[in-house]
Amino acid sequence: MSQVQWAEDDFDLPQGAAPLGLSEPVDGKTYIMYHGTTKKNAQSIKANGFQQSTGGMLGRGVYLSRDLKKASRYPIGHPESDRAVVKVKVEVGKVIAINRQGHPLQRSWHDKGYDTAWVPPNCGMVKSGLEEDCVWDPKRIKVINIINPTPVRGRSADESVERNRRRGISLAELLSPENSEYFDRVFGPVLFGRNNTYHPMYDAPWGPPRYGMMPNWSDENFRLSRIIPFDPFQVEPPHHCCLCHGHYC
Repeated sequence: MSQVQWAEDDFDLPQGAAPLGLSEPVDGKTYIMYHGTTKKNAQSIKANGFQQSTGGMLGRGVYLSRDLKKASRYPIGHPESDRAVVKVKVEVGKVIAINRQGHPLQRSWHDKGYDTAWVPPNCGMVKSGLEEDCVWDPKRIKVINIINPTPVRGRSADESVERNRRRGISLAELLSPENSEYFDRVFGPVLFGRNNTYHPMYDAPWGPPRYGMMPNWSDENFRLSRIIPFDPFQVEPPHHCCLCHGHYC
């Protein structure tokens, strides 16, 4: 069970940058991505920049992901408390999608004039099913900051997570299937006090999905003291949906 969480503060995108999402990066655009490493290496990267890896699934380059949770798993097998995630801004240049094992340009894409190789999610290239990016030239990558893990207090939801500079609890995050330490627990419907977008007189501000405040485009609710559980139910596991072409929905 994970003993840390990787909660990133909400942020405004740097000028000229765009959230990558699940779609293919557009040639010449700038995107926010992440790189997981040790705390010591993160400080070295911040001071001296990235260096190409000598090998990997896509050959030489700097391996990144737009998925913070994926990046936080690296280095695999290294203690979580000594990991760090480097948040970066990337000018991707000319992009190629490497969407299957054995792709003819899987390791030679740069020789054909491409600057970034992108592995789409759920294409069979990555065991986790999450997208991945390999940028040939480290000079295309600018470090924004370093994200460090926050200890989790036991198995309870972490009351100390701060969103939008206010204390509270995110139900959307708590009930996410990706949070395995909470997923198998029993939850019930909840009753909030007044709810609206944030105002000093309101108890549970609600952030509608896709309204530009949350980087993952989800909805958010806050304030633990206003949550009253009743009629508990078991959270259903994720299921395949034919309309989503096999993706979890």
